[in-house]
Amino acid sequence: MLLPDQKDSNGVVRHLAVGAGKDSNLYVINRDNMGKYDATSDATIYQQLTGALPNGVWANPAYFDSYVYFGSIHSTLQAFEVRNAQLAAASATTHSFTYPGVTPSISANGSANGIVWAVENSNPAALHAYNPANLGIEYYNSNQAASGRDHFGAGNKYITTTIANGEVFVGTPNGVAVFATLPSHSLPNGEYKIISQFSTLVLDDPGFSGTSGVQIMQYTPTGGVNQKWFFTANGSGFYTIRNASSGLYLTDPGGSKANGAKLEQQVPNGSDSQLWSLTLSGSGYVIHNKASGLVMDDSGFGLNKANLLQLWTASGNSNQAWLIQ
Repeated sequence: MLLPDQKDSNGVVRHLAVGAGKDSNLYVINRDNMGKYDATSDATIYQQLTGALPNGVWANPAYFDSYVYFGSIHSTLQAFEVRNAQLAAASATTHSFTYPGVTPSISANGSANGIVWAVENSNPAALHAYNPANLGIEYYNSNQAASGRDHFGAGNKYITTTIANGEVFVGTPNGVAVFATLPSHSLPNGEYKIISQFSTLVLDDPGFSGTSGVQIMQYTPTGGVNQKWFFTANGSGFYTIRNASSGLYLTDPGGSKANGAKLEQQVPNGSDSQLWSLTLSGSGYVIHNKASGLVMDDSGFGLNKANLLQLWTASGNSNQAWLIQ
């Protein structure tokens, strides 16, 4: 795969290409001086990352915004940052992809709002969406929704997603699956209660605290303004969620990415830790945090009022489904 022109640390423009194969190595080639054939050594190559791609590569790479993506067989999808005309490992998915690995695809608006898409050859097959700057953050996968809503049949080898007009197309052995944002995900800006489908308790600013850093709990519905939340869309599929009593914002503290992190209300900071997306789950929603990729969770399937709410990996269970009314 050819890379855009790159400047090295001395300001010299380099014309590079990347490639890999079954030997687990990642090769970076200077297209202006490829080094000629040497039967005994790869010393003339521009850069070699030995063993960077465990088990070898059967799939194609992708490039976006100074990152190169490779998905080797029975291993994770990896991102390598291109800096000063050199590649270095940057991040990887927490999930491994079976044979024959994965060929990623990119959707973006120019260099903004990028998503890395990857299809898993499994049964059922799975479509994954990742943060391009940190593959450890998964925005979505087709196994998250309850009752197999987004399942699209068995997988197949060497499938590459195609993205056009806001839709993602995935080939299967007997058809094409099309993924898009469900219209009903769009919640009008306004004031709502957030109710656990499992416990029927509501999201609550404890005791009308009005304090930044207070952990959010579920509580018996009282009709109080501390149990009302303003949803405001940011135009990119995400919402800020502001408590009507305190004026503070629902937050994943520090964008923790850690299962079990407790939800807080905090002063607005403009970060992804205060942005949330909605995925339908039956008659309710799963509420995803943009920074961590984790979802709002009634910890331990708690039925008790004052149970603190947490962030957890999406499971499809009812303690992660919320009515917004």
